[in-house]
Formats: sequence, structure tokens, C-alpha cells
Amino acid sequence: MTVKGKKPISWKWVTIAIIALAVVSGTISALYQANPSEPIPPKEITIKYTYTTMDSVSLWKAEAGKTLLVVNMTIENHGYDSFYLDPLNFEAVVDGVVYKHSIITYFLDDVGYIPMQPVYLLDKGKVVCAIAFEISKDYQSISLRHMWALQYNIEWISA
Repeated sequence: MTVKGKKPISWKWVTIAIIALAVVSGTISALYQANPSEPIPPKEITIKYTYTTMDSVSLWKAEAGKTLLVVNMTIENHGYDSFYLDPLNFEAVVDGVVYKHSIITYFLDDVGYIPMQPVYLLDKGKVVCAIAFEISKDYQSISLRHMWALQYNIEWISA
């Protein structure tokens, strides 16, 4: 093929360019394909927890008609770059009522627990901590939740 005043295009170089492009494209494609023999594990935050109730922690006492729900947790990050832990992000749902953490959380070390502190839990990271809620004394059901649960796959495990 020639264009007036231009050198003819060499089909040999066009063919080499197409082959080189196909090889590079195939290599890149192969790099992005997962190996079917090695499945990618799902990302997950696991929270193993136990809880107890107390009338007081150190100098702090629960208000009349209330009790202190102390939740001890082991939290592990499996696959996420980071997971932000903060007592402000946890809630206790007790008989259909949502409770935010109590300031008593920060004094749980007085009774042998590790108070939850704001930290970033990195992939494969693990932390043991506790959080307190001041809830109704005559409760029937308790569940826990994290405010960012829609952004993470969180598995709650009652130990």
C-alpha cells in the first residue's frame, strides 16, 4: 500500500507489531487471572465476644434501674487493609433500644479488662479489648453491632 509521496507500508512490520501486541496483551491478561487451584479467601472481620453485667466499675455506679453491660472482645482482621476500632462505632441493641458506649469503658482496666482504644487494626491484626454500655437492668435480649457494618463483612461469634 502506498500513499502519494509516502514510503510504502511494510506488512512485515505491521505483522510483527500485531504479534507483539497480542503477546503483551495475553501476558497481562494471564497476570490478572486468579489461579483456580488457589481460591481467594473472603475478607472478614471476626469479633468473638463474651459479656457480663456489673453494678459498678471502680468509683462508677450504674444509674437506678440500669446495669453495666461489659463486652469483652477478640477482634481479628482477615483481608482488609485496615479496620478502624473506636468505642464510638459500637452499639448494643437491648430489647429494641440502641445504646452507645458508656464513659465507664475507659475505666474497665480497674476491674481487669483492657478498655477499647481508637486504633486501626491492619490486615492479619488482632486485638483484645472491652467496652461498656449502661443498659436497662431488666433486659431480655442483647445484640451488638458496628456502625460501619455495611462496609465490612463482620462475623459476630458469641464465645
